[in-house]
Amino acid sequence: MAITNLDQNHALLKEVAIIFCDIDGTLLNGESELDERTIIAVKHISKRIPFVLISGRSIPLMKPIHQALGLSTPLIGANGAILSDATGKTLHAFPMKQSDYLRLLEIGRAYPSVAINVYTLDKWYTNLKSNPHVQKEEKIVRQPALSCHDLSTLKEELITKIIFMGEKEILTDMHQMLEKELPQLRAYHNYANYIEVFDFQAEKGLALLRYIKSYPVENGSIMAIGDSLIDASMFDYAKIKVAMDNAPTLLKSKANILVKSNVEQGVAILLETMENL
Repeated sequence: MAITNLDQNHALLKEVAIIFCDIDGTLLNGESELDERTIIAVKHISKRIPFVLISGRSIPLMKPIHQALGLSTPLIGANGAILSDATGKTLHAFPMKQSDYLRLLEIGRAYPSVAINVYTLDKWYTNLKSNPHVQKEEKIVRQPALSCHDLSTLKEELITKIIFMGEKEILTDMHQMLEKELPQLRAYHNYANYIEVFDFQAEKGLALLRYIKSYPVENGSIMAIGDSLIDASMFDYAKIKVAMDNAPTLLKSKANILVKSNVEQGVAILLETMENL
């Protein structure tokens, strides 16, 4: 049974002036879909409180969710690397440096069984399309990866992030190397079969801070909702830190509000509670 503390935090919930919400593992259910209860809850709350999507997804993959929720707020994609307006037009971008990108490719090539996945503003490339973790990700985000044997040919593109996909034991070793070789980047071994790497400027917390500076909020507090350690940086700037029940223990320890898992419609229950206060 999920341990939640919504009933003990009504006063805190009344302070909310803006909500930053992760998508996968947070807003979407176990089938990586929006359920009707969540859609209704977001539509109701967003009439009086700005509701901002902040995700590791690219902006084009966020747009259908943004539209289904009836939102008009800007979007933050690629873990904070991209800020776009409601139409998807890029307002700010913090891509990976070319030298860092090429070094990441060198490290990736040292692990032949690991798929190197490169993300630009609107495309996803991989050097190993047959990798089962790549195929699983294609089903989750409903977008096919583009096969690219020589990823160095993309060096002139605006690279927002790289995800290495492979077996846990191999990625554990790889993660240690990445942190040693490229300390200027953020490398998260957040899930057993994934390592996400992006520029330090692309952190969600810094993106949240930039958003607030561009779109100031008065008379209230910031709420951030997430399920993974990549979301932890948002908690540095949000007074109201919400962790899903499916989040790792470390993220929960940083939160002051715990809600049910994404499978149990935790976000919808949170928003409904806020509406009824």
